[in-house]
Amino acid sequence: MTVARSPYAPIIIGADIGNATTSVARPDGTAAFFPSVITTMGVRAYDGLRNVAGTTRHHISYQGRHAVIGADAFEMHGYDTILNEAAEPHVRYLDEASLLCFLAGVSAAFPDAETVGVRLATGAPLSLYEAWGAEIAKRYQGTHDYCYNGSPRRVIVGEVRVYGEGREALRLLPAAQRAGNVAVHDLGGKTWNVLLFKDGALRAARTFDMGSERLLDEVPAVSKDAAARWALQADLRRNPKAHPAIRAELERVISAALDQIERKVALPKADRHALLGGGAAHLPAVLRRRYGAPVVTLNGDAPEGANALAYALAASEAT
Repeated sequence: MTVARSPYAPIIIGADIGNATTSVARPDGTAAFFPSVITTMGVRAYDGLRNVAGTTRHHISYQGRHAVIGADAFEMHGYDTILNEAAEPHVRYLDEASLLCFLAGVSAAFPDAETVGVRLATGAPLSLYEAWGAEIAKRYQGTHDYCYNGSPRRVIVGEVRVYGEGREALRLLPAAQRAGNVAVHDLGGKTWNVLLFKDGALRAARTFDMGSERLLDEVPAVSKDAAARWALQADLRRNPKAHPAIRAELERVISAALDQIERKVALPKADRHALLGGGAAHLPAVLRRRYGAPVVTLNGDAPEGANALAYALAASEAT
């Protein structure tokens, strides 16, 4: 099956390639999701079954190199998240690891497609997207030839729009809930983007270096290992009674972070709080106790896909 034979029949794709998770969405919903974890150590050419429906195996061969991306990488040596601590913040949005996550996401979303033409909507933290948006767009535009789980694939990226993380989130709220003062919290792996809207108009926005990985670093009982953290956060989301001591300490850390955030963004003025991002599940209890205002988690039980979906919706409305 070929989804698009040329860049002249592109599909709108929203991609949120985060430090912790990767989400790919079409305007009608999330199409692919996996942890932004990668390994190349000992990875050779793919030798398994091809075109397996619903597989979590994301093996990419690109420009002579082989990588495994997503949850299956946890089972191999040398895995880690794509978070880059050794370079300037914008570099991570331009490097090969992020591109490979994008290619894996598109292939997972369209598992039978040999060629996909894409109009891409993606994002970067509020502190980066305006200054580096053009460079990010340039990185993804063009034709990308690679193999996915042993099958030749081609992604042709035409137009690229780069949005600020959380800026388009109000699209996922019912119209009645967009009125008044709405605080948006986009809690990713490295950053916590906080925005305050009044009747849909942006009044304040700031990126804080306090994403879920940073917050978990402040809880001594939490392992530094990426696989252990992935399992822990899954437990915390699945069972509200799991790991009570860790949960209590994490909520204390979040409260301390809010003390700092309130110096820049007037969160006590918010009539409601809208949450998205992979760390959104850690916030509702703290926000309700602190502000006594309604808290809404965007995109239901999959807030990590909310940005990608919002980007896709924004791009579809821009046509």
